[in-house]
Amino acid sequence: MVQKLALVQAVQHRPNVVLLDEPANRLDPLAHHGFERLVRSIAAGGRTVFL
Repeated sequence: MVQKLALVQAVQHRPNVVLLDEPANRLDPLAHHGFERLVRSIAAGGRTVFL
């Protein structure tokens, strides 16, 4: 739950560049899949994502 909250906090203000250090660490498979979709949608929106 803490990891999910940290992800939301990192992207809530729609920054142009997102830096994430081991963002999928400790996520269950369903949350991991949702995270991958989130990262792809952020990148598709023209923002840069570093993992």
